Amino acid sequence: MTGPQIVAFGNLIFQILLPATLSETLQRMNRPALDRIVTTAFTPREQISQLIGIANTEGWIRQLVDAVVAGRGQIPEVRAFLVNNPDFDSSRNYVPQNPWATYKIFGGKFFLGRGGLRRHLFDMCDPLNSKVLLVISDQRQVGKSYTAGLIQFVSDYVGMSKVSYIDLDAFNYDLDTFAKRIAKEWGIDPEDLPGPGGEQESRWGQYLGKYLIEHVERRNGTVQWLILDGFREKILPQAMLDLVTDLAQRIQSDDLFRLILVDFTQQLPLDVQMFMLSDTVGLLSDDEIRTALRDLAAMKGPALSDEQSIEYLELVKKRRQAYSQQYAGKASDQAFTHYAVSDVVKKVLWTRQ
Repeated sequence: MTGPQIVAFGNLIFQILLPATLSETLQRMNRPALDRIVTTAFTPREQISQLIGIANTEGWIRQLVDAVVAGRGQIPEVRAFLVNNPDFDSSRNYVPQNPWATYKIFGGKFFLGRGGLRRHLFDMCDPLNSKVLLVISDQRQVGKSYTAGLIQFVSDYVGMSKVSYIDLDAFNYDLDTFAKRIAKEWGIDPEDLPGPGGEQESRWGQYLGKYLIEHVERRNGTVQWLILDGFREKILPQAMLDLVTDLAQRIQSDDLFRLILVDFTQQLPLDVQMFMLSDTVGLLSDDEIRTALRDLAAMKGPALSDEQSIEYLELVKKRRQAYSQQYAGKASDQAFTHYAVSDVVKKVLWTRQ
């Protein structure tokens, strides 16, 4: 959510829900009650703002919006919010029968291409299949982290799962702070984690992995998706890498976990290495963009001919070039491609008469 959207959503909750009703709504979402998430010393409005900030940061804001507006569509304030924020109106956003094949995700963004990744994620939903996926690329800034957006979208759409995304490059983690971050994501009190107890860090890391897996609240079969990113950007302590390796081994044989490793180069245990899935990410091809344009056009209008799809592809390329010149150094070519496709689809394809 953007800043103005956060303010608008906060005002909506404050206007239509009592604190007790909000707590009941959170519990129906398989989340803790309000007083277990926010600072109780805050005023009700401050608590709502804090709640929205947490949901937005942790990636379950769309789920919160859906839960708040469910069954309240006739309330004028709810109607006004959805009219002003159509990208958060689930009833207006088309999702295919297989949600992993979606083009539209949160906030008006599009998820393009990545056919292999989509198939792997779909397969991972079957508890009998592999539960560990390695996402790699020889190139930088080609949208590997964007994977989290697709997983979060499907998680919120299908329900019964929680997505935790940790960028290891965003904070100077050591073994202790890394384990505590995972604990917090999984609803475990970080202060309850076992200390080193005189053990070497590698052995302590194994104890931490075992504790984390065993102490997750296994509520209603909720599946925990853990996405770890940032391995390429900095050299991590060996003990942290050992903890990731230990988690991968434990998760591979546990129905209630899925693990996505982005650019992880550490040698994994053989029983994980032999059965894990792997996807190599590259730049979007012209064929992938044309396919997306045809499918997106068909959602709201007549199908595109081959000639028309080529014309719109050229328009995307021109828009991408314009963005890269206007915002040189501020984003990757892959990001500019997504911006250009979004621009062409929303301003041209979907406005055809």
